[in-house]
Amino acid sequence: MRKKTISSIRTRMIASYLIVLLVPSIIIASITYSVASNRVEDELMASALESVDSADAIITQAIENKLLDISYYAKLFTSEAVDKEVAENGREIKDKFKEYKAVHSDVLDMYIGTSNGKIVRSLDDALASDYDPRKRDWYTLAFKQGTTPIVSPSFLSVDGNMAVSISQVLPDGNGVISLNLDLAALTKMTNMKVGQDGYITILDDSKKFLVNPSGNIGEESTDNFVQEMFASDLGELNYTYQGNNYKMAFMKNEVTNWRIGGSLNQDEVLSKTVGIRNTAIIVVVISILAAGILIFFNVRSVTVPLRRLKDATAVLSEGDLTKRLDNFRQDEIGDLANNFQLMVDNLRNMVGSVREMTDNVSSSAEELSAGAEQTTKAIEHVTVAIQEVATGSEQQLQSVEGGMKTIDSMTRKVENISGHMFEVTKTMSQTTDAADHGIAAVASTEEKIRSVNQTVEELASVILSLNRRAEHIDGIVSVMAGISQQTNLLALNASIEAARAGEQGRGFAVVASEVRKLAEGSAQSANQIKELIGHIQTEMKQAVDTMEDVKDKVTQGIEAVDTSGSSFKLISESVVGAAKVIQSASDAMHDVTNEASTVTQAIHHIRSLSQEAASSTETISAAAEEQLASVEEIASSSTDLSSLAEQLQQLVGRFKIYKD
Repeated sequence: MRKKTISSIRTRMIASYLIVLLVPSIIIASITYSVASNRVEDELMASALESVDSADAIITQAIENKLLDISYYAKLFTSEAVDKEVAENGREIKDKFKEYKAVHSDVLDMYIGTSNGKIVRSLDDALASDYDPRKRDWYTLAFKQGTTPIVSPSFLSVDGNMAVSISQVLPDGNGVISLNLDLAALTKMTNMKVGQDGYITILDDSKKFLVNPSGNIGEESTDNFVQEMFASDLGELNYTYQGNNYKMAFMKNEVTNWRIGGSLNQDEVLSKTVGIRNTAIIVVVISILAAGILIFFNVRSVTVPLRRLKDATAVLSEGDLTKRLDNFRQDEIGDLANNFQLMVDNLRNMVGSVREMTDNVSSSAEELSAGAEQTTKAIEHVTVAIQEVATGSEQQLQSVEGGMKTIDSMTRKVENISGHMFEVTKTMSQTTDAADHGIAAVASTEEKIRSVNQTVEELASVILSLNRRAEHIDGIVSVMAGISQQTNLLALNASIEAARAGEQGRGFAVVASEVRKLAEGSAQSANQIKELIGHIQTEMKQAVDTMEDVKDKVTQGIEAVDTSGSSFKLISESVVGAAKVIQSASDAMHDVTNEASTVTQAIHHIRSLSQEAASSTETISAAAEEQLASVEEIASSSTDLSSLAEQLQQLVGRFKIYKD
């Protein structure tokens, strides 16, 4: 474990030194390499841009010269002269064209076409019979341009070279003069290298290659980098072509609208910076090796004293405190060793003191154990006596509680009897009052019954009078019945007489008929009245019989009421006497209840004293038990202390504080 710790310190130191050395070196080398690469790349791109500028100047000069020439010749000729020469088969214009072509080797042909479809050329080869200059691109482009010359898109000439036509409308507006410029010479002049592997690329405004070392001359390009070249007039771009990475600087030729680009192979930039990269790597490696030597000695100067200190502390860890930590350098590790030695000296002195104290503690522990044993025995006797007292207190408390329960029960029974006596007294009082009320009610009832008897007698006389009147009405009804019969007979006789009289007696017959009807109605009413009088007489007889019965019962009621009044008087007198006796008994029970309450309070007081005595006895017993437990713990602790003192003596004995 210690070896691992020292190795860890050495590893951390080496790692720290290497990080401090490597990180700045790598950063400096990287920055140096990056700056150098950028500078080389900038120089190469500047060279490429110079090449582009040179190509642009060459193209501008060559094309501008031809533009000046075409403008000059446009002023020399007219469409009429051309038509006349063609008509007369002349050679003046043709000879001048040949002279110009002979002087300028890059001119393939020079010609004029008119609005009449006539053409004069520098070449002698015959044209097709249906050839019409007005339908050619050079003719139409010139008229679209106006009065200034125009350069056409490139095209492939009959000899396989790329060419362009430069055209201009004649001043009279009836023809166009043009020349075909061979781009081979121009391509040779602009076909230059950029750096070692770079090249110049020229595309016309229709995106056809005019100059391209890889070929494809005259072909329209759809490459992405070509699209980027035509997206702006000036700039730089990166692209990959045929597996190689290039960086291009391009610009637009203002005369022709062509795009001129100088491409630089990025591998060339890397090749030019290889030396710088290798130099930086060599410098870093040499720095690491030189620093490694310094790191080795520096780390060794730390780990060697640490190893000596480790060996010394290993001896000290075995308990040998006589080992000295001397002969260390006067540095931080030396200070550590001195402080460690001081700690060992203090530890040696402390171990010696601990030995002496251990001996004292051991003897004190033995004495303490003996005293604790004697104290334990004394406390055990006290505890037994206290427990016996506590048992007697508990029995006394139980007896007091039993007496208290008996007194409480007797008190409750006396209170119940007293309550019952009070209720009986109250009931007797209510009975007396009820008897008094009953006597008064009997007197009132007797008076009312007598009044009812008088009323019944008066009602009987009235009913008898009504009976007599009903009999009189019956006689009147009999008379009415006789009158009705007689009236009926008279009406019958009158009807007979009226029938005898014939027509004269018809009115009397009607009257007689009505009288007979009235007589019959009266007879019927008389019969009904007679029946009603009969019913009334029957009910009157029943009422008379009932009134006689009522008179008898009222008389019996008066006699019963008189008997009830006498009984109520006797009951009232008996109840008053019993109430007095019960009241006396109630007062006596109330006194007994009060005395029982006093006894109960005394018993409660005795019970509380017994409880306090029992509680105090239990407290003393518990305290004695706790003291006994404490003394036992002290005895146990003394035993443990003695054992610990012996163990401490053994542990301290492991240390060697004196030399043999």
